[in-house]
Amino acid sequence: MKAEREAYAEVVGADGWALLTDLYAGEAPLWLREVPAVETLRRVWVQQYIYVEGTIRWRDADSTPPSARMISSPYDSEAHYARKRSTSWIGYKVHLTERNVSIALRHLGEKFRLQEEARLPLLAAAAAG
Repeated sequence: MKAEREAYAEVVGADGWALLTDLYAGEAPLWLREVPAVETLRRVWVQQYIYVEGTIRWRDADSTPPSARMISSPYDSEAHYARKRSTSWIGYKVHLTERNVSIALRHLGEKFRLQEEARLPLLAAAAAG
């Protein structure tokens, strides 16, 4: 299973490397390099793959960046892998004090109250109609 996974990762790595090579070739339009998704792809490939003796190789765990620098999600490049005891996730860590929680809950409560007030005329019209 591990060998199959590594073989698949190397095929994906070679495909991504070929795409990046084409995007950064001299004849490619410069604006393509400025697309945020292309920059994210480039950063992920640098973190996940290494070019050795003419072939692209999937990095082993010892040669990848620390989780604080690693892009864990292509959808949010600032979300990171985290673990606390037996729970792990990709996202953010937030420290909230009791005061911060009460302020956040008041803010959310006000937001939901305003949304409900905006929906009341629609609900009344639907009930009358």
